[in-house]
Amino acid sequence: MPDRSQKSNAAIRAPATPDHSHLLAQCKLVKIEIMSSASDIPIDLLSVTEKLVLMERLWADLSRRPNDVPSPDWHGDVLAERLATVRDGKATFVNWKDAKKRLRDRLK
Repeated sequence: MPDRSQKSNAAIRAPATPDHSHLLAQCKLVKIEIMSSASDIPIDLLSVTEKLVLMERLWADLSRRPNDVPSPDWHGDVLAERLATVRDGKATFVNWKDAKKRLRDRLK
């Protein structure tokens, strides 16, 4: 098994092509890999695509363990208000088919 330095060198080895843009991307990945904490990730150096991929990966990871993600107190307040509205008969409901039609009509 290669040691960490051999693995890192392999990660940034470039194919023999005149375009070296892939080197920048590999260097970014290596930099991120060796960061000590999330606050050290150089977000300003990432492209929009890289930022979206990072965000999607974070969301996917958080979604796997929803009980580990605390819900703020105000979420409970909003849910209690909505439940009271339903209980008091002040809420109206629309079936999904009609709701989609309303949304599509708004976007026209």
